[in-house]
Amino acid sequence: SREVLSAVENKPDTDFKQKKSLSGFQKFLKIVGNIIFACVVIVAIIVVFSTAQYRITGGQPKILGNYMFIVLSGSMNPTFDARSMVFVKPVDPEQIKEGDIITFKGQGSSKSLTTHRVVEIRETATGEREFVTKGDANDVNDPYPVSADKVVGRVTLAVPYLGAFMNFAQTKQGILTLLIIPGGLLILLEIYKICTLLLQAKREKAQRKSEV
Repeated sequence: SREVLSAVENKPDTDFKQKKSLSGFQKFLKIVGNIIFACVVIVAIIVVFSTAQYRITGGQPKILGNYMFIVLSGSMNPTFDARSMVFVKPVDPEQIKEGDIITFKGQGSSKSLTTHRVVEIRETATGEREFVTKGDANDVNDPYPVSADKVVGRVTLAVPYLGAFMNFAQTKQGILTLLIIPGGLLILLEIYKICTLLLQAKREKAQRKSEV
């Protein structure tokens, strides 16, 4: 009889530990789900905002005062590689220092843009600044110095692979995916919550029967 009594007395402790463990796991899943959902929503907002701005104004996407450019080559490897997204803030050419990474326009009427590191700053005969640039992965400097009027801005941030994601997100398939993923996560989380509540109710009902 003592053994039976001991087993009955220990059962509430076991149930409490199981509930506590389950509650902790639920909280962990909820936090992870919220973080993933928040990240997807933030990226979706950036994509929608930048795409709308580009289509309405015809200008380069811009957020928080920074232009967004997708890197097309690996000339700045290992600092950042192709398919990265660089955020470029317009600055006064006088503020640019050696070692800064800048985005600049091509020679003449070329619309091409390059993002390279400043390795030397010179002053022309007329007293204007010009910048000698070089890709981190290149062995030689760029062939032409960059005049101050060609500078678009200075790189403030580079995010690996975000450029590739942005390219995909601006397609029909990408937009559909961005809508399905958050919706799917929400549905799965709600299903998990409902199943957990049903199991908990079933255990409590079984426990009350056993106590009777």
